[in-house]
Amino acid sequence: MGSSAAKVAAKESVGPVARSMFSMSGATPVLTPGEAGSPDNGGAWLNMVAHQDAKKLIGFYHAEDHEFSADRSSRFVAWKSICACSSADNGLHWQKDGQIITSDTAKPAQPTWGGCGDFCIVRDEQHQRWLCFYQEHYLSVAMSEDPVGKPGTWKKYFNGRFSEPGLGGRSSALAGLEGHAGGNPSVHFNTYLKKWVMVWGTWDEGSPSPNSVWMSTSEDLLAWSPPKVVVAAKGQERNWYPTIISESDTKADQDAYLCYAHFADKSKSNRQFVVRAIRFLPSP
Repeated sequence: MGSSAAKVAAKESVGPVARSMFSMSGATPVLTPGEAGSPDNGGAWLNMVAHQDAKKLIGFYHAEDHEFSADRSSRFVAWKSICACSSADNGLHWQKDGQIITSDTAKPAQPTWGGCGDFCIVRDEQHQRWLCFYQEHYLSVAMSEDPVGKPGTWKKYFNGRFSEPGLGGRSSALAGLEGHAGGNPSVHFNTYLKKWVMVWGTWDEGSPSPNSVWMSTSEDLLAWSPPKVVVAAKGQERNWYPTIISESDTKADQDAYLCYAHFADKSKSNRQFVVRAIRFLPSP
């Protein structure tokens, strides 16, 4: 993988073993689907949260619109977008602040999987900006220099520059990852490699190894090394929603954990939560 590689240890925790590491009491929803006609009428998934002070939080969530004019009964097909939200009481209550990234393609009348979503956001302190890695089939990036990443401040990366508006602008696939379509990326800075590391899951189409977890590295968050498969799917398997966790999910050292969802049969929704110990090693 360019100048680095990741070795996955044999020992892993799967399903009930991993769940036994903690316990939870009852939960109260704090971010729920929006009303009919809203971009999140089909669901709101909080993907990233950051502190602004002791009580104030900003957040960004994956929004799904399940309403299509030609078929209003659709519930399992979504047009996606990315939205901002904020909390003044350390997360007990959230205010929805609006969309930050939408597709340059209008939502069709017929139920269609599409739009922009399945993302992660990291803070690029060197350039004092937020970077959002999202998918519109292929992986792309958008940037905001606003301290809280408010709507209207995001620019999509297109043809070598952050030049297109986040709302409805055009986008380019990340350099180096054009042939590896997928989503739900997780990006962290690796203090051992002194590089950024991304893992993501590939779709059924647009990748030489679909439904698998892939990994790539970058020095500038824009150009990425030739990716390699970390967890390959076999037969009807699917491995999705990967995250690398160590000190946090945005910073890791040589030893970390790769967490992901394993589907033994991709035609079904049943999945196992898998945790695998990994170690980053320099290339020979």
